[in-house]
Amino acid sequence: MVKYVFLALHAILLSLVAVLVNKRVSEPYMLLSSFGNVFWPRKDEIFHIPQAQRYCEGDYRSWDPKLTTPPGLYLISNVIIILPFLNCSTSILRAINLGFSLGLYLVIWRILARLHPYQNDYIRSFNAFTLSLFPVGWFYNFLYYTDSGSTFFVLLAYLMAIEKKIKTSALMATTSIFFRQTNVIWLLFILGVSIVNVLSDTEKNQKSDGNKRLLIVKAINIDSLEQAFQQIANLVRLALQNVIFLLKSFFPFLISLIGFAIFLKWNGGVVLEYLSSSRKRQIPIDPRLRDSYKNPMGFIRLHIRQPTTSSSTNTAPGAQRLVIEFLLYTCVNFVTCFLFLWRPFVWKQEEGKLQRFIW
Repeated sequence: MVKYVFLALHAILLSLVAVLVNKRVSEPYMLLSSFGNVFWPRKDEIFHIPQAQRYCEGDYRSWDPKLTTPPGLYLISNVIIILPFLNCSTSILRAINLGFSLGLYLVIWRILARLHPYQNDYIRSFNAFTLSLFPVGWFYNFLYYTDSGSTFFVLLAYLMAIEKKIKTSALMATTSIFFRQTNVIWLLFILGVSIVNVLSDTEKNQKSDGNKRLLIVKAINIDSLEQAFQQIANLVRLALQNVIFLLKSFFPFLISLIGFAIFLKWNGGVVLEYLSSSRKRQIPIDPRLRDSYKNPMGFIRLHIRQPTTSSSTNTAPGAQRLVIEFLLYTCVNFVTCFLFLWRPFVWKQEEGKLQRFIW
């Protein structure tokens, strides 16, 4: 019950902010980054929304060469908007990311339930809600961009991996690559998690030596470099002993990796045409890390060790830390949204065009 109370709270908060964003920034928005006198698009709704609208009209052959990410967001938008009461307006397209954000909360809740089963329902729900407010990810729920869908499918793939649903995990990880091609890194991470889980189960059933349970020692419990190398050696040994079984089990992941390798060969690199041609014109790449670090931060936060007894998981310090984290995220989100909505500015190089602060 508590889980759905926080879900409803999350939905109300998203809806209120979305109304403000669509009211004050009603047209597709683009943020320009600059390096000296050179400008290039950094957040480019003006490219994403027209492309999605062409897909809505059934035009799947047209492609804006300025786009640097695959068409996953437009394809899913096209499927969702087949409902008769929806259309491909800017506000409706943006609302798709609100749905991803609600789904993200539920996925995080289930991950927490798997990783920290002794957490009580209130703490787990509040934890999932707080993680859903992670500032860099939360901000882009209100624009038509790939962040929300990308994060949702990566974490859903991870959830399926720890639940040992390998085929579904591979499908979700592959879907995430259609949002951001750099998510292939997370596909490899999830593949690694799945292999370790499978080999751990395999080792539990083997009675041949005294190191039967060595592999499943958690990394946080490794006390020395020697023990770490022993864990790696044990993993490699088990993998070689079960190589045929692993190839059969993880064939869906192999198909995805082969497909990505074909894409790299065809495209000549990871990033699509626009950025590659931009390099040829000597336009510098944005030196900031953008928002690609948000997923690692989420994974790190999810893996913080929790107490392992039911009596200790209800202690005040853990709840206090969550409250502090929640207040910090809320303050950051308030400031960034306030600056974005109510503090636009104008560059001399772009007279007459409002620019806005953005992550």
